[in-house]
Amino acid sequence: MSDLTLAPGRLTGAVVLVVEDQNVVGGSLAAVLNAAGAHAESVVPLTFVGCLEHVDRLFEVHGRLVVLLDLDLGRDLTGEDLLPDLLRKGVQVLVLTGCEEPVRLSRLIRGGVAAVLSKTEPLERVFAAVEAVLTGSPAMPAEAANVLHLGARVSEAERVRREQPFRALTQREGTVLLGLMRGRTVAELAQESVLSVETIRSQVKAILAKLGVRTQLAAVARARSDGWSG
Repeated sequence: MSDLTLAPGRLTGAVVLVVEDQNVVGGSLAAVLNAAGAHAESVVPLTFVGCLEHVDRLFEVHGRLVVLLDLDLGRDLTGEDLLPDLLRKGVQVLVLTGCEEPVRLSRLIRGGVAAVLSKTEPLERVFAAVEAVLTGSPAMPAEAANVLHLGARVSEAERVRREQPFRALTQREGTVLLGLMRGRTVAELAQESVLSVETIRSQVKAILAKLGVRTQLAAVARARSDGWSG
């Protein structure tokens, strides 16, 4: 995020909680928001319950709250874990993330977050989103949301296209391909499955045809590059 020329009092009335696993990042952002007139705090969400207790405390005291929510919070906690409870409490949520996965981000917008903001955007964009929430205006331009939704549809279509050949595999062929991915030879697969080597070779041949490749090595490479795991 770039530097921002602060306007003292610009965010007066805003109550903001920065949920960020990097303490320095969260603390710095809260300090900038405070300098602009907001009441801002930051929290490192060590536990699900602990984070929600922090939210409840601020919400009960001030009667309103904007949460700047990171998605990847470290440990076993994600922003998506917290989101349903935050929205149910009536909290306005602005997602502030380094994630660039359109399907994931589009799902957040459809799920009720006020805006999705990139950590690479200028701080002015964050300020503008907080101001929009304060005034009841859209915190994310419709065009930006539409771009995300379009990207999600394209990404999902590409995922389906990549997965289609693997869906054509029979259960037995899938098991053989998994074995090849684990470094098993045809002879070892035959022994493990109590089948003949010829039968396994026939199944491998079917796998190659369905995946559109010529060698076992190419089949394994395609399965890994396309994220197939059985």
